[in-house]
Amino acid sequence: MKKPLALILAVVLLVSVIGTVIADCKHSWFTVSTNSNITNCNIVFETYNCPYCVIPHKHIRYQKVTTTRTTLCTLCHEVKTTTSTTYKERCTIR
Repeated sequence: MKKPLALILAVVLLVSVIGTVIADCKHSWFTVSTNSNITNCNIVFETYNCPYCVIPHKHIRYQKVTTTRTTLCTLCHEVKTTTSTTYKERCTIR
């Protein structure tokens, strides 16, 4: 009675291992959508690196957020979203 049960369990284990190896997908990422927008706009009075720093003026600093939605192959249906934030400063004199 123990040998047939051990044989059945061994077959089930072997089938599950083979199924896992076959199901393992070679993922290939591709970009679905990219969205960029300015989320914040601040007035900055520190003008340390500005060539016009001797003249009183202000700078406008923009915060740009880029969201990229990337997905895996169609077999996996996994989605990865990355968000990056960049800043750009504009001098009001130039």
